Amino acid sequence: MAFPTVVTTVHEGEIPDADVHLLGGLDDERMPVLAQRLREGVFRDRISAGAVVLAVNAGYQVLGSPSRRLRALVIPVSAPDVRSSRAYRPFLGPVITRPESELGLSALSGYESHHGTTEVGAGAERFLALELGHGNDGGHDGVLQGHIIGTYLHGPLLARNADLADLLIGWACGAPLETAASTTPDALRAQRITEDRADPSGWGGRHYGKVQRQQRPRRR
Repeated sequence: MAFPTVVTTVHEGEIPDADVHLLGGLDDERMPVLAQRLREGVFRDRISAGAVVLAVNAGYQVLGSPSRRLRALVIPVSAPDVRSSRAYRPFLGPVITRPESELGLSALSGYESHHGTTEVGAGAERFLALELGHGNDGGHDGVLQGHIIGTYLHGPLLARNADLADLLIGWACGAPLETAASTTPDALRAQRITEDRADPSGWGGRHYGKVQRQQRPRRR
């Protein structure tokens, strides 16, 4: 099934109306600016009306309540019910989630790069259980509240995990999409999951930003 699509990227100005809102990451210093823009615009009204939202990393954190230990979160959008804090160390590396049958999601593949830990309150659910990675707390990643998903999972998230994209589109259309046959992206995701299980530190000796130097053989 094909859908006519218009993709609008917004850095400045009013946030346009959309069927699906995607909030990405940014550096800590700019997080209050993002939170302020989301709070002052019509975004909060759209959330109340059931807007479909996928928020990743810093975009996930600014949707929740502020924490004194995470200085950047000073102006929350107050949805969903999460509270993030700054961790004592960064969490870097591949992530594998466990399948979620109720949402129709198989194991998702991606990576994380953040200093945050997040508590999910009683008004929301944790998004997915983890096989590999830290996510919110070492056992689960993200939050699910209505049609809002927040996650620490990078990707390219939707390109690598087509069933997650289908879930968001189904919410926006008002009905689940029919299950598609296995595709090349599915095969590539399965390959990446196999590789990350074999080498949880990263691909080919690369530790997500730090390349291991190979010792040169001594001359004789």
